[in-house]
Amino acid sequence: MPDNSEIAPNPALDILRVKLDENQLSFETIKSAIYAHARFLYEQNAPFQKLLVSKDLFEILNRRMVFKTAAHRDHPHFITPYGNLEVEPMTDALDEQASFIIQ
Repeated sequence: MPDNSEIAPNPALDILRVKLDENQLSFETIKSAIYAHARFLYEQNAPFQKLLVSKDLFEILNRRMVFKTAAHRDHPHFITPYGNLEVEPMTDALDEQASFIIQ
């Protein structure tokens, strides 16, 4: 599967946003992109613990992984081979369709 993601640094916020192809938003595509970026950060010895996802990606992931139910009190986690990421939807100020940020 080709990687059609685009990485866009945002120097004002000192974050790295990964933008996915809006025509290929399957669970597997999103998961592969998150894994690839987590691996990159892991190999760079960069600390990370949080996954901020755009609202559209949050809904796709939530349908497959069921992030929010009445039993969930804490933020959900996305498990990768490189570490567990606490998942949060982006705020309106950060939200950009089909993108995620790992911090």
